[in-house]
Amino acid sequence: MSEPHESDAFRNADEFTVAVTYTVAGGTRAGTAQRRARKVAERLADTAARTAGVVAVTASAGPSRRGELIAGQPVRFAAANSGPGTVTEPHRLAGYLDPDHERALRSLRAANLAFNERRQTDRNRRQAAGCRNARLSLLDGPASCACVYCDPGTHLAALHSEREHGPSPFNATRCVCGTPVGLAAQRCATHTDVALVDLDGDAPELQALAAAQQYRQP
Repeated sequence: MSEPHESDAFRNADEFTVAVTYTVAGGTRAGTAQRRARKVAERLADTAARTAGVVAVTASAGPSRRGELIAGQPVRFAAANSGPGTVTEPHRLAGYLDPDHERALRSLRAANLAFNERRQTDRNRRQAAGCRNARLSLLDGPASCACVYCDPGTHLAALHSEREHGPSPFNATRCVCGTPVGLAAQRCATHTDVALVDLDGDAPELQALAAAQQYRQP
């Protein structure tokens, strides 16, 4: 089952901002125009929040000159259900968020956190194994590397060959860094204490090596 943030309704959502400039009549008392203007802004935000297909609404309003906002303040409207209230009116909120859209946002944050944690773990294990691609940037192409994380197929083939035919100088098993060594589970001098670390989503060959535990310290 797909996660909430993987739905088309979330993936293809788009944000729009409409700048509406209006002038309200004043009155004999000072501040009448400002009060009327705020009420209009609240009604506009309310209407947007109650419109079909709208999943999130925030608004800012305030005095303007020639259509340019001078000092905008959050608009607090009846349909708002998120965000902090004011000190004097804690129930007056300034944001609307559809519950399904909120779940999708939480799901996306969790997915991004898990992705970043896995990426950092992958960097750490590659760096420990002397991988040439441990610090690869988005602008770099992958470097040729024989470590177990870049070329697990060769490591697995060498392991299978040793199991079937015994040790061979022509197809020696390899250290995690890719250096040929005498027997399975051995290490080169540089990586004597380095064990293979397997993660969810690894290549099947790497998972097979981890299952065989031939790259963990005996």
